[in-house]
Amino acid sequence: MVDELLVYEGSATRVVRTILVVDIVESVRLIEQFEEETIARWRNLVNKVVQQILPQREGRLVKSLGDGMMIEFPRVQSAIAAAFDIQLAALVAGCDVAAERRIFLRIGAHVSSVIAAEHDIYGHGVNLAARLATLAGPGEIVVSADVCDLLTPLLDAEVEDLGDCILKHVSKPIRAYRIGPPGQHPVLEPRGTSIDLRATVAVVPFASRTGKPEDEILGPILADEVIGVLSRSPEVNVVSRLSTAVFHGRDVAAGTVGAHLSADYVISGTYHITGDRLTLAAELADVRSMKAAWSGSLKGSVKGVVTGDDPLISRLVAEACAALMVRELQRSQGKSPPTLESHTLLLSSIILMHRMLPQATERAHRLGRAIGLVGEGHFRGLGHDQVSLDGQAFEGLQQAHAVDRAGGSADADNDSVFQ
Repeated sequence: MVDELLVYEGSATRVVRTILVVDIVESVRLIEQFEEETIARWRNLVNKVVQQILPQREGRLVKSLGDGMMIEFPRVQSAIAAAFDIQLAALVAGCDVAAERRIFLRIGAHVSSVIAAEHDIYGHGVNLAARLATLAGPGEIVVSADVCDLLTPLLDAEVEDLGDCILKHVSKPIRAYRIGPPGQHPVLEPRGTSIDLRATVAVVPFASRTGKPEDEILGPILADEVIGVLSRSPEVNVVSRLSTAVFHGRDVAAGTVGAHLSADYVISGTYHITGDRLTLAAELADVRSMKAAWSGSLKGSVKGVVTGDDPLISRLVAEACAALMVRELQRSQGKSPPTLESHTLLLSSIILMHRMLPQATERAHRLGRAIGLVGEGHFRGLGHDQVSLDGQAFEGLQQAHAVDRAGGSADADNDSVFQ
């Protein structure tokens, strides 16, 4: 008996895993009333989970019971994404089934150190995940605080705090959270008189291609350096590193990053380290068109980048900014003014410029500064200097009105810009 125990312990290892416990709601009633139908639909659902969902989410089916499943994952984000997929699959499978015959699932999730064997897993974390599942209603997912702490609200999941919950056979109350898939939210635009027409850029931490843990630390450092140099440019808005750091280690599309951070462009990439030599492959993605506006491969020194002596970061920012400006100017030339006010200013300035008088031209220029980037294409077409994009649009508007008050308008008797 002792020998058998030793052999068993030798084949098991202690690892940190996220455990999902999936349970059928009212399984006893379903099997009693609709036995064959329920079993057939449950087997189809389990097959879909095993063959389609788990391979995509790095999951392993530990065991499948007559009315539930136990699944393990190496990462919390993968486990929660799989939980959403499983609930969606159950919902789709029951859409054409009468309500009393449908299979509804409840899921509990917890992350902890467990003892993993070939065909089973053991530990307090497994029991806690099962107990958390009992707090979930039909179609719901309830997770522990340990799981919730590793999720990013609005990006990984919608989170609702259930408070401290009493669980059967658990000595202390457990903080629990109900979660759901992230979704779109209404955004209230801030009130104000200024319109910031500058593009917003997000720089996400770069990913290592070596797979070595000691190389992973350089990714956030590279992103921080790019953010630092890019933020000195008055032509763009830059998302704070505190907001972009959450994407470190995540394989997320530029569209998702842009939607989460309200960014127009995303700078991302990968790097490879050989000794002190660094090769960085970077890309500037246009979130609105989902196309690459620029990409390049740059080489430098790891030590030089960290100390600021290597020009790699400066070259990257210069090339990316140049491509961004070209893309924005191309877009602005065919873009209508965003508001009725800016459209009125544009038409008024064009009328004044066609009067061909010095005072009218000066006032038109001031109105043009009030329009900002929107009027850039029109003024360049008339042969004047490029419109200032320095964010002083409404100061130009005030100066234009000051010309009127001082009597400097081209038509003193007929100085309204609306005529």
